[in-house]
Amino acid sequence: MSRLLKALPLALAIVALIVLAAFAASCGSSSAQARFVNAISNATAALDIDFNGTKIFSQVAFPDFSASTYTSVPSGTDAIEGLGAGSNNQAFPPINVSLNSGSSYTLVAAGLLANDVTILNPVDNNTAPANGTINFRVIDASSSTGSVDVYIIPNPVTKPISSYPTTFSNLDSLSTSGYANQSFNSTGPGFSFFVTTHGNTIPLFTGVTLNGGSSSVGTVCTLVLTDTSDGNHMSSAPLLLEDLNNCTIAIN
Repeated sequence: MSRLLKALPLALAIVALIVLAAFAASCGSSSAQARFVNAISNATAALDIDFNGTKIFSQVAFPDFSASTYTSVPSGTDAIEGLGAGSNNQAFPPINVSLNSGSSYTLVAAGLLANDVTILNPVDNNTAPANGTINFRVIDASSSTGSVDVYIIPNPVTKPISSYPTTFSNLDSLSTSGYANQSFNSTGPGFSFFVTTHGNTIPLFTGVTLNGGSSSVGTVCTLVLTDTSDGNHMSSAPLLLEDLNNCTIAIN
């Protein structure tokens, strides 16, 4: 009996070590989900994107994104570095970005090479909204324009945009809006998308139509505003990421 009592602490210690090792292993293997957008307007060649020295995304050109589907990436604080595609030539140095285990992110590299590159890391919410609802979100990766107002108006647009409410007001450069819901437009061809400088009602560009959704599903769409390749103006062709259930964009 005394031998058993003496052996018991040792056995408990071994069990505790096994549990701690398993816990540490599970923490080390935790991950987030991410997709990557290259919005660096003077990145004239495609980039590979490394996380902590390991290549995760390949050949991401400006203005483009890795994919609408997500890739598993390490959670915690990641050092994200841009390299010339297929090379070890550094395009931008490592930038520390915090990612939570189990969350999904749209990572957007914005700014200018040889200047300051910023990586935006908004958390994505791709939970389906109610049937017949489209949730729109805007990521402003443009550095040239300052704060903007965004209008997403069901077609046909028959009045000046000043007659319509803003969908997102005073969205800062290099920031992300929340999600705004719209009812599926069953009477017209989707939605017209307009961006103005904050407090102004003159569109920076026209001819952008958003389509998608239906009365029988909930839809989620993300739009990314970028600059033109010279970095001087906001591009008239925002990127559309299809988050959930049929989003498309038409540039006229």
